[in-house]
Amino acid sequence: GHSDWIFDVTWLSEDIILSGSRDSSMGVWKLTHNVYNEDNDYNYPMAECVPTMRMMFGFSNSREGHSHGSKVRSLAINKDLGTLASLQSSVCDASLHFWDRYTFQELCSVDLPYNLENVCLQVQPDYNLYAVGSRSHVSFVDGRLGNQ
Repeated sequence: GHSDWIFDVTWLSEDIILSGSRDSSMGVWKLTHNVYNEDNDYNYPMAECVPTMRMMFGFSNSREGHSHGSKVRSLAINKDLGTLASLQSSVCDASLHFWDRYTFQELCSVDLPYNLENVCLQVQPDYNLYAVGSRSHVSFVDGRLGNQ
């Protein structure tokens, strides 16, 4: 699993979720076949690592001039376009990264204009428009063009 707090989770499909963590990674998780296991004392669905893919994968922020240790603060999926977005922030910068939701390959990233406490992300799928909430601003990013 993750080595630090999980900040966000989102569904990739009906039985697979994606988690984003303060440890700068995302994890892919698959619900078990028997969601309500008779042996489960807690009586809630159990999840396990997806066995056919690596559960954790990192970001190559250094090639883009970002500092190491960017926390994955929030996640958003645009199912129509097959993309996912991760909001990443560190002490001195914040960026929005776009990924192929099937291969987990990074497509592009956009530096955000406000660096303080970027914590939430939502997508308007019809327009592929992303809204990022920070300490006192909302930034909008056009996912089609990578423009703010």
